[in-house]
Amino acid sequence: PTSTYMASAFGDCVSELVSPEGVQVYLLGTAHISRKSADDARDLVRQLKPQVAFVELCPLRVGMLNIDVNAPLPYKEATMQDLREACTRGVAAVAQLLIGDFTAKAARHIKLEIVPGAEFAVAAQEVRKYGGKVFLGDRDVKVTLQRAWAALGYIERIKVLYGLLVSDFDDLTEDKIERLKTTDLLTEMIQELAQSLPNLMEPLISERDRYLAYQLRTCCTRLRQALPDQDIRVVAVVGMGHVRGIKEHFAREVDEEDLRRISQLPPPPPPVFTRSRLLLGIAVLTTALIAYRRFVRR
Repeated sequence: PTSTYMASAFGDCVSELVSPEGVQVYLLGTAHISRKSADDARDLVRQLKPQVAFVELCPLRVGMLNIDVNAPLPYKEATMQDLREACTRGVAAVAQLLIGDFTAKAARHIKLEIVPGAEFAVAAQEVRKYGGKVFLGDRDVKVTLQRAWAALGYIERIKVLYGLLVSDFDDLTEDKIERLKTTDLLTEMIQELAQSLPNLMEPLISERDRYLAYQLRTCCTRLRQALPDQDIRVVAVVGMGHVRGIKEHFAREVDEEDLRRISQLPPPPPPVFTRSRLLLGIAVLTTALIAYRRFVRR
């Protein structure tokens, strides 16, 4: 349930939760490309003065907390040289490059007014003004990307890479653009992609819902231990696509075994060039050469 004040000030964007330790949590669901979401995050922290701002970021993305949200957008579309360099650094680097390229294209077509994820920066900057703390609640982005990659078969991986490379947003109408500014764009795109690639939903959405909920519970427990006699407030800023899953799992005890499992990199895939695949490749190549000599070169 949400208080009358919160409902009038922030509509359906804020959910009020209470941890078993009695910590009051204000869960703000945001659209990552919306100036209104950034304003809501700033206003909520400013009015409630929470001890902690919990944000949907991991340590690898902590630099986002210090960005100037009114500066020119820092995204650029990838070049072939960028892609070649990313390939030398591994799957996660390629995925991050393509996502950045995708974001740059989206920014150009949607005419973004603010840096995507600005709500995390303004919440952190506001809470630090009076000595509050920031809690990074999301899973390591490399773990997320590699678990997502491991969940796909070879054909599915080609589909994903092709989709990221050729997306041009030419079918975006003005109505669609305005709607995207009031939704969690990234989650919505993942959910649409999951219709053809259902294996992506678990590592990209469901696992992260649980991880964020577990980390939010951990944040509340640590605060209560540190401040046993105080009223404690936490403002949690997350994409609105994660709100329902977080609320569902926040009400449960932390499943330590599940948390360990979803925090780990996936096991390494079997080698591509196994003996059987190599023999099959030789057989196919030999057959193709025989057919070429017999039917094409005669």
